[in-house]
Amino acid sequence: MEKQHFIFFIKGKTVVPQSLNEAEAGEIIRSVLLQQFNISRLHIIAGNNKEALEKFELISETAGDEVLKEVVVC
Repeated sequence: MEKQHFIFFIKGKTVVPQSLNEAEAGEIIRSVLLQQFNISRLHIIAGNNKEALEKFELISETAGDEVLKEVVVC
């Protein structure tokens, strides 16, 4: 399984993983930002969306709110 680089969009309690390896990633990022989501500073290498989200949740639980506090607001 090829590993991918994931970023995460956050809006309230909603967290959405996005692979930067996807050809349409730029358009997806643009669309999600226009929907008022923020980009988390946490990036994860994983095999798929499910694995990326599981890692994100594990790190978020371990690190607490510190992981989610700092976001890039666009």
